Amino acid sequence: MIDIEITHSCGHKSTWDCSCGIGWKKEKIKREQHPCPACLQAQQLADEIAEIGEIDLPELRGSEKQIPWAEGIRSNRLAHLAHWIKACAKGATLQKLLAGEVTEKGAADLAETIQRLIIHDEAAWWIDHREDMYQIADILKIS
Repeated sequence: MIDIEITHSCGHKSTWDCSCGIGWKKEKIKREQHPCPACLQAQQLADEIAEIGEIDLPELRGSEKQIPWAEGIRSNRLAHLAHWIKACAKGATLQKLLAGEVTEKGAADLAETIQRLIIHDEAAWWIDHREDMYQIADILKIS
């Protein structure tokens, strides 16, 4: 195996552990035409956050320090949910789910959980639950 340095379209460099034999040059060119994994993930997250911007979220209440902090937490968690929804149901988006347009099994329960999540307008609630947001359904049962 040979380590090949790749300069991605985003300008970042990475090392590729080449074991593909004679087709390595083609593969290197192909990999260089795409952004690095970190930039690709950041772009996907940015797209999902933009999608969240299209959802009518309540204005957060709290101190001057709490509000921007909580907005970041809320955007991040909703973006992760949007990513998960897209991965689970082809063509699904957070907006479609909330509008009842996703018909996969469990979609209605997930939409209800997200509706219960986004109604929280206290910045402190988002901050207090920032570490355990991945157990959303359990949190909302006790909130």
